[in-house]
Amino acid sequence: GPVFGYAQVALGVVANAFKVKGTAIVAAQRDGGLHPQTRLAKEYGANIVEVQEPNHLKAVQAYAEKYVQKQRDKGVKIDILPFGLHFDAFIDAMERRLRAALSPNLISNPPKRMWLVAGSA
Repeated sequence: GPVFGYAQVALGVVANAFKVKGTAIVAAQRDGGLHPQTRLAKEYGANIVEVQEPNHLKAVQAYAEKYVQKQRDKGVKIDILPFGLHFDAFIDAMERRLRAALSPNLISNPPKRMWLVAGSA
């Protein structure tokens, strides 16, 4: 995905914590270097795969899907997380954890909106 977000960093942190391999597939930078967030993801243990131009979001996503399929064809057990972590298991887990963390007053009198820094779902 985009190099500007922290999803790649979160992937590195979580993969490291669970002792599994986490691969972030990101757009290569024109200057040939790694974006600061990508460097941080790598420091936390993420495997970084850079997609050369054209590397707009749809191209990076298509590359990731092909990458995953190639790995599966080799017998590697691998999954792909959708952009923005927009999938039911993540959304359900986030909701359960939020409900557990919020005060009863906030649950009974919820705001119209609540902004979270946790993916794009």
